[in-house]
Order: sequence, then C-alpha cells, then structure tokens
Amino acid sequence: MTIQETEFVQAEVFTINDLDTLKVIADPLRLQVIEIIFDHPHTVKQVAHKLEIPQSKLYYHINLLEKHALIAVASTRIVSGIVEKSYQASARNFRVKKGLLNPASPDEDAPEGGMSMFVDAILDNAKQDIKRNAANGLINLSEETSPLNLNISRMTTRLTEDEALELQERLKALSKEFHEKKKDGANADEQTYALVFALYPTMRGSRPNPDDEPDVELE
Repeated sequence: MTIQETEFVQAEVFTINDLDTLKVIADPLRLQVIEIIFDHPHTVKQVAHKLEIPQSKLYYHINLLEKHALIAVASTRIVSGIVEKSYQASARNFRVKKGLLNPASPDEDAPEGGMSMFVDAILDNAKQDIKRNAANGLINLSEETSPLNLNISRMTTRLTEDEALELQERLKALSKEFHEKKKDGANADEQTYALVFALYPTMRGSRPNPDDEPDVELE
C-alpha cells in the first residue's frame, strides 16, 4: 500500500457565488457528507459506513461536490492496484453570497430563488438528523433524559441594531471557541452535537404588547 499526500490546504472561507453551486450544497445528503469530512479526510467507503448507505450511492454526490470545489482530495493511496481517494471539506466555513438569496429568481428550477433552497437545506437537514437520532435511541425523549439530549427553542426579543450585531458576533465567537478546542481529535467520552441558530429581523417584534407571544421551548 502506497500513501500519497496531496497539496491540499483547507481554506478558512468558501463563498458560494452561483446558483448551481448553491443547488449542489442545498441537498440534505450532501450536507451530511460535508459535515462528516469537515475536520478529517474520509474515503467514500468510510463516509458510506457512517451514513449507513451503499457506497455506490455516494459517488454521484461526491463527484458533484468535488466538481464545484466544495470538497477536495486530501490524500490518495494505492490499494490492490486501485487508487483510493480521501476527501475533505474545502473550507472551514461556507458562506452564501447574499445576492443569491433573493426571494424571486428567473431560474426555472428555482422559482423562489436561492432563499428557499438555502433555508430548506439547513432546516430539513436538521429535522432529518433529529428524527434519525431519536429513532435510533441516541436522542432519548423520556422524562428522565438529560436536557442535553434535545433542546429546541424559539424566542423573540427587541434589540437595537448594534445589540443584534453584538449578539450575532458573540454567538459566532462562542461556537468557534468550542469548535477550536476539538481540532486535535475527540476523546472517548465525547459525543458529537449539532448546533443550528438563526438571527433575523421579524415583524412579530412590532407587536404592541411583548407578552402577547410566548417563547416556545422544548428541553
């Protein structure tokens, strides 16, 4: 077996500038692939094992992700005369150019523009992940479960623009701080957790009485 390292260097940020690339990443399965190979290179076989799907089902998606530079070959090795590639996410952060998120689009395949694809991809992926892990028992919904098993909440609050910006930056910094601690690998007593947050202006914040709409939380 011969291992060959490539010159792959993971970028800090990858900006999605076109609708075609947004379509590629806005797919629940492909998002899961990127999550798995985010920190460390994986072969298609290893990714298929973690997703519990046939390896043959992944090649189309891997090729699309590589074609649009969302993932890259990090290393190769020769196994029984066959080249086996290991892939890694091309960047530590993926951002969408705001112009792609217009609610209306002339694109026939995306009549609602990139906004629908982007939001659906994030929320559908989270929904499927929660349902899957509840079904396999990893998320325990019994009354005696730890509050860390599943914590979902939605709230509204009134902020100035500066306060909203401060909250957004503090949330980003906090999540980055905890993620950076784990760059060197996981310990045996650690569990992977998923985090989804959104901060945006809403008309509901304009209600006359702030007590009219209660916060909703599941924990």
